[in-house]
Amino acid sequence: MDDLRGPRLLEGHMTGTYRTGYFAFDKPMIDRADVAHFMLRELEERQYVHEYPLIGN
Repeated sequence: MDDLRGPRLLEGHMTGTYRTGYFAFDKPMIDRADVAHFMLRELEERQYVHEYPLIGN
């Protein structure tokens, strides 16, 4: 993953419920804890290497 595009960041707890990839946002916001969860998971899974995915609810 070279970079990550995200919507408005919120100060909430991790929900584990978010989408990644290429899509239109339903709700343009996500908790910072969910972004951190995705980034740590991506370090191991390497699904988006050299890509520019979206993340959101």
